[in-house]
Amino acid sequence: MDPYGLWTHCMKDADAAFNEGDWEKAEILYTIAIEEAEAGGGDGELLEKSLSGLARSYQKQGKHRDVEPVLWLALVVRLGELGKTDATVADELSKLAPVLLETGRVTLAGVALTESIKIRDRSGQREGPKTLDDLREYAKVLRMEGRDEEADRQDARARAIMACYN
Repeated sequence: MDPYGLWTHCMKDADAAFNEGDWEKAEILYTIAIEEAEAGGGDGELLEKSLSGLARSYQKQGKHRDVEPVLWLALVVRLGELGKTDATVADELSKLAPVLLETGRVTLAGVALTESIKIRDRSGQREGPKTLDDLREYAKVLRMEGRDEEADRQDARARAIMACYN
């Protein structure tokens, strides 16, 4: 018997609903998947996938106030499962940054992006495409804060990474 059978079924149906644009149905199914992941012993990876799906569903529905706590929880789950230096923690921080910007917390978004970049640097993704995305976003945040010189340094690093891909 598959202990995660209902979780798997809910996630499959939630992803299908999400891809069809039925955000409300996806939200319900992701919520059930979260409950199943927690009931099945709190497997961190399953819980994080469920939380990330729910956050995406909230974002599509414009429920910005609901997105942030879900992303924070996904981050905490990842930190607990993998530790501060795992690249998937950087992914969670990258997902959180735009939500923080949408709610006007520019400085906190900058902290999330800075930590994401540091983790990617330590995990061997220093020159990767996700680092490139984080650097670009961080440069935007720095410009919002009037820190243009620092933003220019981040942009220069992003251009150097881009040159590796051309």
